[in-house]
Amino acid sequence: MKQKHILIFKNQSTKTYFFLFIVLLLLGALMMSSVAFAIEGTVEFPMIKSEVLGSEQELGVYLPPGYATSGQAYTVMYLFHGSAGTDRGFFGPQPRYGHFDEIVESLVAQGRMSPMIMVAPNMPGWLYAGNSWANYFIQDIMPFVEQTYRTIRDREHRGIMGGSKGGGDVIQLVFMRPDLFSVMGAYAAAHYLSLGQLEQLTKDYDAAKYPIRFWIYHGRNDTAVPFADSERFVAFVKGKGWEYVFEVSNGDHFTIITSTLDVIEPFFLYISKSMVNPLTAVQPQGKLATKWGEIKTNH
Repeated sequence: MKQKHILIFKNQSTKTYFFLFIVLLLLGALMMSSVAFAIEGTVEFPMIKSEVLGSEQELGVYLPPGYATSGQAYTVMYLFHGSAGTDRGFFGPQPRYGHFDEIVESLVAQGRMSPMIMVAPNMPGWLYAGNSWANYFIQDIMPFVEQTYRTIRDREHRGIMGGSKGGGDVIQLVFMRPDLFSVMGAYAAAHYLSLGQLEQLTKDYDAAKYPIRFWIYHGRNDTAVPFADSERFVAFVKGKGWEYVFEVSNGDHFTIITSTLDVIEPFFLYISKSMVNPLTAVQPQGKLATKWGEIKTNH
């Protein structure tokens, strides 16, 4: 008869130690993997009353783990969705663009970036200087966020990022109000701007006073939004001597928009190195801004 080898626990203490050993091994394996073990933050979808639009609009907000009790203020990243998306496209039960919250929490757990607040406006219309969607973001959303959440209220701790239509939105917005944002990310950006239009858009931009870091990503096989559009924008930025990163893949438009880990992780790693003092203790700030005129680049 073939002898059976059976592991026998002689007492409860030995069994407990063995169990803890296995748990530690599993945790170590998770930490070594591409997606590390992370403590979850919270996601909210508050309704805000828009004076510009004359209606209530939903807003997606991600708060990092420990926000409720940390007593700290955080960097804030505004995320702009594509033409078929909504504010729920970045986090929530079924995000269209992937779980941005899980990616950020994984990077934080690995010690590769500091936690941040992420805000996703519901922006079905295209954003241009002076139109209702631009005014909605500037006059309604930003004051609401700074009044409601503990954000670090200066441009060095604010960023904007968007894909497809959202990429075009952030290109418009960052040059409209460069005093508000220090970093801009755009992937598969549908901006459709010629070099002449880019010159017109940036004619009043003072790069020495308000330096912006540009992160651009596009796929060579994108047939919905031409790869040449991002090439043209990057050539324009390079010609001006502005700081930029241009990430390129062979993906098509849908792959780029939905392949969150491959596309978005490099962006968050980039901004984690770009933004100064990404996490700071809350300081007494007095009355929070409720109107756009009260929001300054420094408080």
